[in-house]
Amino acid sequence: MPASVDRPRPRSWWLKRFGLLAAFTLTGVALIAIGFLPAVRSFVRMPHVAVFHRTAAGWQRTSPPPNSGEMIAFSRSGTLWSCCGLQSFDGQRWRDYTSLDFGTDDSRVQAFALDGGDVWAATAHAIVHFDGKRWRKYPEAIANQDVCSIVADAGQVWALDQRGNLSHFDRNRWSVAKAQASGLDWNAEQNSDPRLALGPDGSLWLVRDAVWKAQGADWVNLTPPELAKQDVRLVGVAGGRLWLQGERLWSLSMKAQSWQSYDAGAGEAYAVTESSGIVYLAAKSGAFSFDGNQWRPLPALSSHKNWVHGVASAPDGSLWAAALVDDHDIYAAGAKPPRPNPAIFALPLIGMFLILAGFIVFRYSLRQSRFRSPKKVLQDRAIALEAAGFPPSEASAQSRAKIGAVVLFVVVIVVASRLPSRNLRVWFSLLPIGLHVASSLITAVKKRTPSPTDPIGPGAPRRIDWRGTLVAVASSLILLVVLVPDRIAKALGMPRVWAVALFPLGLLLVAVLPPILRHLAMRSFRQAKYGRALTLLDLSQLSPKPTPTRGTVMFFADRLLEAEAALRETVKAAAGPEQFRALENLGFAWIYLRRYTDAARAFEGVMKLAPENPGPLSGMAQALLERGAESTKALEWADRALSLNSQGGSEAQPERQSEMLATRAWALARLDRAREGEAALAEALGPEAPQSAPALAGVLYLAAMAMAAAQRRSAQNEYSQRAQALDPEGLYGSLSAQPGKLVFSS
Repeated sequence: MPASVDRPRPRSWWLKRFGLLAAFTLTGVALIAIGFLPAVRSFVRMPHVAVFHRTAAGWQRTSPPPNSGEMIAFSRSGTLWSCCGLQSFDGQRWRDYTSLDFGTDDSRVQAFALDGGDVWAATAHAIVHFDGKRWRKYPEAIANQDVCSIVADAGQVWALDQRGNLSHFDRNRWSVAKAQASGLDWNAEQNSDPRLALGPDGSLWLVRDAVWKAQGADWVNLTPPELAKQDVRLVGVAGGRLWLQGERLWSLSMKAQSWQSYDAGAGEAYAVTESSGIVYLAAKSGAFSFDGNQWRPLPALSSHKNWVHGVASAPDGSLWAAALVDDHDIYAAGAKPPRPNPAIFALPLIGMFLILAGFIVFRYSLRQSRFRSPKKVLQDRAIALEAAGFPPSEASAQSRAKIGAVVLFVVVIVVASRLPSRNLRVWFSLLPIGLHVASSLITAVKKRTPSPTDPIGPGAPRRIDWRGTLVAVASSLILLVVLVPDRIAKALGMPRVWAVALFPLGLLLVAVLPPILRHLAMRSFRQAKYGRALTLLDLSQLSPKPTPTRGTVMFFADRLLEAEAALRETVKAAAGPEQFRALENLGFAWIYLRRYTDAARAFEGVMKLAPENPGPLSGMAQALLERGAESTKALEWADRALSLNSQGGSEAQPERQSEMLATRAWALARLDRAREGEAALAEALGPEAPQSAPALAGVLYLAAMAMAAAQRRSAQNEYSQRAQALDPEGLYGSLSAQPGKLVFSS
């Protein structure tokens, strides 16, 4: 009787076990990190920029923006825009814009400007425009990738890069020219980025360690002597004045071209806006207001240095600010920190469960397998293939294909992750993905030639096997999720974080679903429901790789020719204990196909590969007994099997003790030692008898054979009827129902 189909399948190589442990552990750690991030941020000071809205009750903090945006501005429709990267807030929700929206290779926005309801933004590779409905890119608008300032008004746009290239958009056309003037040296080192500004009258201004105004194609330097030797940086435009930061805060009336300096006590200033005649300033010391005569500090937004980066006024006159905060801040009145989604705290529990499951599986596999060197693996494969009737040259082709696929997968991830362009990463990964899927598809559509012995029903050989193609498609999707999660998120219409989460969730599904299906298949097998068991086994297999379980179920289902084919394929494709078990069960299939010499060769091969395994010893005894010869030798084999099994070694199989006792009883009965045989049968069918119907039917069949040899007709009929009742459609029920089968030994 074959090795039990319920026995755990040990891993064939130690790298496989450690790889499984690493996959469980890394996925668990990632989920724990994601879930505990809000809690970690509450204990570790992690400064970031948040957006606040000033109300009568004080500063109210908005929901957290997707990115830490320092520059803020309002469109005419009342939408708040922030960068970098670019994002918008409609009063309820934030929306993040990425390269998938722009059609560029980079999501980072270096500067942006609003023109009514239109948005113009500068990226490293193009100027992009949003008209409220769709984005359009203008790669011809930039001469270099270092655009640092952009302004827009009345349909015209100006953009400036670090090298002085000024791009101008007018009447749907872009032109690029060098901003040149006496004293304007673009090759000289600069202490701050050059910035553009537009006056209320449409005049164009440039600040680069000095203040310049465009007059036609020329630039006029309007810097006063007091600022000539200072590092001047543009703060913004508000109240008809150009605001600048030098050693002090300065402003220039764009109309009267008169200068004024201030001692606001604000420190370094970053942004300025105007609302209802009041100028508001964002500075390192906080937010300030200026009524034309006096500067006043506004209430603090946060306790983290009160560092305000941006300020803007909405069309309704309300004031908004972007300030540096952390999760230890004691917020101003009414400004409560946002609450994280409670569902995210379930992730650490899932992560810890995965880590625990990984260690349990790892320890279990170690107990079921021995470490073997690659050289020993190859030697064992050669022995197994020879015992199964294969030439040794069959050993390595499939292994090389597996190694090649894994190496290709790793190389694609490593190389693609280092490519500078997102499009290059996509196309580089699509090439091997396409080849991989095409290769598996070609293999799948090669129709198998039907055999006259093929059954109709569950478990029948598939003419077209799509499982390899499904695995190829799934692994390709995983590769794309790793390399380009943004594009996957947009294609599926989901947030980016959920697209990234598809990777660990997919691993979890792959790890959990097949074992559940295999468990259900084994439960059906124990009930002798072979069709259902084979169907569930097919569903549990993610690839067309043969396994000893399928062939063993076919053996018990009395489909011996198919069992032989499936088990030989497993011997050819598998390695390690799986291969040994398939070879042993192949020997039992050959017994009942009356190929006793082949069966003996298979059992001898298993004895070489796994000397502590008692199964092939019992198989040798059954082969001799079925053949009707050498009963004394059969008894010796049976006694050796029982002795080896009782020693409790690494290959001991307590669940087969009853089978070995029944085999010994048959041999004893053949030697006219019926009384000893009956004692052995009483022990075999005692409390330790198998619980599954197929295995118990096999023991009852051996008992019936023993009683037939001992001329005990009533006991013989009782055992054979019990076997038929337990396993009416299986092998041992069928053998017990054959009248002539139990007579030859009498």
